[in-house]
Amino acid sequence: MMTSSATVRQPQLEPPKLESIEKTPSRALLEQPSLPPALAVDIERLPVEDDPREWSDAWKNATLFCISFASMSPTFSASIYTPAINIIQSDLYGTSDDISLSLALFILLQGATPIIWSALSEVKGRKIVYLISLTLFTVGTVVASRAMNMGVLIGMRCLGAIGSSAVLSIGAGTLADIYDTKERGTRMGIYYAFPLLGPAFGPLLGGLLTQVFTWRATFYFLASMGGCAAVSFLFFKDTFRRERSAAYIAARKRAVAHAVFKAEKGGQAADFKAEDVQVRLTLADVNPLAPAGQILKMPHNLCTLFFTGMIFASQYSLSITAARTFAFAPYNYDTLIVGAIILAFGVGSVVGSVFGGRRSDHVLANLKAKNNGVHEPEFRIRSILYALPVLPASFLVYGWIAETHQHVAVCVVILFIAGAAMAATYSPMLAYVVDSNAGRSSSAVACNSLSRGLSGFVASMIAIPLQNAIGDGPLYTIWAGLISFGAIAMLFLVRFGTSWRDPEWKWRKGRNPAAGTAEA
Repeated sequence: MMTSSATVRQPQLEPPKLESIEKTPSRALLEQPSLPPALAVDIERLPVEDDPREWSDAWKNATLFCISFASMSPTFSASIYTPAINIIQSDLYGTSDDISLSLALFILLQGATPIIWSALSEVKGRKIVYLISLTLFTVGTVVASRAMNMGVLIGMRCLGAIGSSAVLSIGAGTLADIYDTKERGTRMGIYYAFPLLGPAFGPLLGGLLTQVFTWRATFYFLASMGGCAAVSFLFFKDTFRRERSAAYIAARKRAVAHAVFKAEKGGQAADFKAEDVQVRLTLADVNPLAPAGQILKMPHNLCTLFFTGMIFASQYSLSITAARTFAFAPYNYDTLIVGAIILAFGVGSVVGSVFGGRRSDHVLANLKAKNNGVHEPEFRIRSILYALPVLPASFLVYGWIAETHQHVAVCVVILFIAGAAMAATYSPMLAYVVDSNAGRSSSAVACNSLSRGLSGFVASMIAIPLQNAIGDGPLYTIWAGLISFGAIAMLFLVRFGTSWRDPEWKWRKGRNPAAGTAEA
């Protein structure tokens, strides 16, 4: 039994392993104070069986390709049938409100449901979630392709959104499972480049399929993509290891504490061994609202959620309004040409994502070396400082050149710059979300998806009314202002992010006094 005279061990260079904590005598386990930050367990480095980070490069690359390919399904599904909106409305006797609802609900559900999928993956693992979700997406898409009225189309689009949403959140968690921090940014950039192919090529491909065949061909294409992705995951090795899950560690601590109580009550405390306690996670242990609450109460997460929400809201607004801008006078382009123009934004996004991810790893390595080998997740935010002023400026310029009907070549160049700045900013931020929420990476990315979904839902509902009411110039002046507020939040994150991530940080008292700094 631990006495008051027990001394506190000095911080060691290596964090204690989970096994050493579990072998602590039962009474001491209950009375042991919280470990100071210097002794906190590095959850991402706990030893596990068949460690995914020790897999061969070939198997890691195969895993990266599987989730990257699957991540194209949701983004292609969101954009591929937009060129055929008017034809669908006519064929299915729908209204413009029906079309707007189908677009908005897809975006909302695609953003809202990942938090449920991420919780399920903490219980059943990543693989089964991928298989179930992609099967739902494929079935929903097949039925939507045969829809004879707007009600069936909207319902199946909702089912497809729910099914396609899992890979957008769990995919980043999978990368966190197999890649160490030093190489995570580059892999995140590659992973995020694949879904960006959807906004890039979706409208162009959708216009081509609609002109050559029918609008239903767009759904045939999506169904084949979802089916191929689902089949690929049959050969997928699950990367989830419960020992590195914050939910599992919390559940194990509760189970051990309960077992200690029962052993002492029954007079068997002397024979109790913590390592003998068996833990089986259930959905009750991974209530999706619980980790979400932990994530949302931290200021560094709120900053990133706001910024990414504004980025994606402005992107959805741009994709919707640009299709109308270039289809109407004085441009009067057909759906294929409109898709080709919007392609510039997508190509810029792909280039920016790969470049931004690689740059974030390079900056992270340099700053870590200058910081005596100590890694701080906020180093990644420093890698995007160059792009922060470019992003709002590009949206502002686009709005006014579209408003004044400048030559289409100028619009294409600005769209490329806007796409590149957006993705070069977002892919390092996605890596930051994972790095700064160790043990909760999937839940953190799911919260990020929820923020994007809600923002995109609002943006998709108000984009056309605002464009009709005030025009492109004022509309994208507003978006540029909101993005600028998000950029300012990133500057605060660079300055205060380390202290905000401290578990002892409280909103009322500000930064932890132990850190030797003033209140925030």
